[in-house]
Amino acid sequence: MQCRNCSTDNPEGNAFCQNCGQRLGIVCAACGRGCAATARFCGWCGVSLTQGQLVLEPGGERKQATVLFADIVGSTALISRLDAEEAMDKLQPVVAAMSRAVRRFDGTILRTLGDDLKAAFGAPLAREGHALLACQAALAMRDAVAGLANAPSIRVGLHSGEVVAGALDTGSSVELEAQGMTVHLASRIEQLAAPGEIYLTGECRALIGPYCETEPLGLSELRGIDGAVELFRLVGLRPAVVSEQFRVGDLAPFRGRDAELTVLKNALLAAEQGTASAIGIRAAAGLGKSRLCFEFSEWCRRRRVEVVEGRAHIFGKATPLLPVIEMLRTFLRVGQGMDAPTARERIVQRLAAVGLDLDTDLPILFDFLGVLAPDVVAPRMEPTGRLRRLREVVRAIVVAAGQRPSVVIVEDMHWMDEASGAFVETLLQAIEGTRTVLIFNFRAGWTPPSAHCPYYRELVLGELPRGESRQMVRDLLGDAPELRKIAARVAAQSDGNPFFAEQLVLSLAHGGVLAGRRGAYRLTATAPRDIALPATVEAVIGARLDALDEREKIVLQIGAIIGKEFPQVLVEEVAGATPAQASDLLGRLCDGALI
Repeated sequence: MQCRNCSTDNPEGNAFCQNCGQRLGIVCAACGRGCAATARFCGWCGVSLTQGQLVLEPGGERKQATVLFADIVGSTALISRLDAEEAMDKLQPVVAAMSRAVRRFDGTILRTLGDDLKAAFGAPLAREGHALLACQAALAMRDAVAGLANAPSIRVGLHSGEVVAGALDTGSSVELEAQGMTVHLASRIEQLAAPGEIYLTGECRALIGPYCETEPLGLSELRGIDGAVELFRLVGLRPAVVSEQFRVGDLAPFRGRDAELTVLKNALLAAEQGTASAIGIRAAAGLGKSRLCFEFSEWCRRRRVEVVEGRAHIFGKATPLLPVIEMLRTFLRVGQGMDAPTARERIVQRLAAVGLDLDTDLPILFDFLGVLAPDVVAPRMEPTGRLRRLREVVRAIVVAAGQRPSVVIVEDMHWMDEASGAFVETLLQAIEGTRTVLIFNFRAGWTPPSAHCPYYRELVLGELPRGESRQMVRDLLGDAPELRKIAARVAAQSDGNPFFAEQLVLSLAHGGVLAGRRGAYRLTATAPRDIALPATVEAVIGARLDALDEREKIVLQIGAIIGKEFPQVLVEEVAGATPAQASDLLGRLCDGALI
C-alpha cells in the first residue's frame, strides 16, 4: 500500500507508513471509521470518499514521545549578505541532512523552516524506545552535518514526556502536529544547547538508561517553566550486550522461571555429551526473556563455559549487522574502546586458532569491526561477496568454539535487520554436530527461521503465576505492614509482568509515595487509589495498541471506558462488527491476544 504522505510502498497489513508514520488508508469524515486507501465509498456508512470533502484523521491521541528540536547556529549572520536563492542553497543541504537522520530512526518530522527542524519520536505512532531512537537521530544528524562541505554547526534539544498528536488531511497534504508542555520544553532545551552539542532533560536520560553516555550539566531555570530542569549533554552511544547491563543494575530476585531455567541447563548438559540444540524463547514484552538468558549465561560462566552474546536493537534496521558485530567482538574478546594494537593482536590470535585464512579474513574483520589497521589493505570484493565471506568466518568461529561446550545467545530477534537475519541461518547450520547451545529470544509475531530444524525447540513464557507475582512485588517493596494495600494494587495492575511491576514501584518511589530503597520501602503519603502507568510501560503498551486494526482498538477503548465486563451487542454496535466478529474480538481480548 502506498503512503499518501510520502509515497513509500508499504507491506500489506501495515497500519502506518514505515517511513513517515502516517496512518495508511483514509478515515470517513461522515462516520469517522477507517477505510482502505483504495476505497471509493465508506464500508461502514456508504458515504462517497471521492467527492472532495475533508477526510479527518482520528482526533489527537495522548502518546509518550520524545520531541527533538534542532537548528543551524548563527544562520541569520550566515545568510545576511546572500540573496534568497543563495541562502536556500546554503541552508537546504543542512536541513535535508537533519531530516534524513530523523526518518532513518523512525521519527516524524512535524516542521521544517529555513534553518530548523521539529520532530517527534513515538508520535503519532507509539514506539517503545522512542528516547533512544531520538538520541540516535540527534547523533546521526550531527555527524551528517559535520560531513558536509563548509557546513555550519547545529544544536539539538531533546525532552521526553506526554504529547497529544494528531493530523488533518485536506486531500492534498497532511499536516502532523504534537502539542503539550513536552514540546515547549524541548524547544527551550535546544535554545540552551551550545553549538555542536546535544542537550537532553533528565526525563529523556532516564529512558535511555545504559545505552548512551551522558554528562551532567546541572539544574537550569527556564523561562516559563516552573521549577529547575535537570540537563545532560549527550556524548555518544554505549552499545552493550544485555549481560553487561544486568551486572551494573540493581536486580530484583529471580522468580517464577525455574522450570524454564532447568530446560536451558539440561540443554547444556546434553551439549557437554555431544548433542547440540537451538532454543527459541518467545514472550511478550516485560515477561523476562532477557533475565532468563542472563541467569543461564551466568550459570554457564560459573561452569567455565564460553558464552558468546549478541543483540538486535530497536534501531537495528537503521544500523545493519550490529548483532553480528557484537557477537564477533565477544568471541574475539575485543571490547569497546580497546586500543587498535591490542584489538588487532587478539583478532589475529583467535583467527589463527580457528584456522581461517588470515590474508583474506583479517582485513575484512578489521574493516567490519572498525579496528584501525593502516598497513592492511582489504581485498576488493562486492558487498554480497563480503557478506558471504563474513558468514563463513562466523560459521568457522562457531564450529571451532563448539568443539568444547559453548553457548551462543542472540537477543531481541524481533528487531533484527534483514542482513543480520541471514546470519541466524548460518548459526543454525554451524552448530550441527558441535557441542553448542544456541539460544535466541523474541516477541510474538516474529517467525524464527528454524521451524523445520530437527534440533530446534521453543519455550513460551507466560505471565508469572499469581503467587510468584505477589512475592516479586514483596521483594521490590519490602514487608512493612503499611505497604500491603499498595502491594496488592501493584500485583493486580502488573498482572504477572515482572517489568511492569518493577516500573510501577519505581514510579511510586520517584513520585514521592515511597521512600527508602528496593526491598525496604516505607510509605510516605497516602497510597493513591489508582497507580498511574509509568512512561516506560505506557510506551510499550502504546506501541502494541497502535499495531492493532481499527476494530480491535475500538474494543479496547470500550473496555477502557466501561470496565472489564460489557455486552457483546455493544461491540457489534460501536465497532460495526457481525456477531461472529464481535465474539472473536472478545475472545481474543479475554485471552490476552490483542495486547
